[in-house]
Amino acid sequence: MDKKLEALNKYALENGATLAVMNALLDATAYSGILEVVVKAGSLQAPADKLGVTYQAVQQWLRSGWVPLARIPEIESIYGVPRTELMNPKYAAALAAPNFSYDV
Repeated sequence: MDKKLEALNKYALENGATLAVMNALLDATAYSGILEVVVKAGSLQAPADKLGVTYQAVQQWLRSGWVPLARIPEIESIYGVPRTELMNPKYAAALAAPNFSYDV
């Protein structure tokens, strides 16, 4: 288990996370930013309410491991999770890759 996931497990246990959050942590094979959001919020419903989406939308984000690009700035500002941890890893890799025609 990676260190960030271990830290989320400890945080959830210390702060009385809901059963749904604990199940999400048990199902997780690696850390994701949306998982951190859910753990910090203490439930799946809390971020859903704050963001004006359904509980099912948050569940879907958990399953995929990232959130839609349009939601990233809002989630980052509310929960303090860096945008690179909230976005699809493919996008993060593309943003980090040098574009030689412009970078040289």
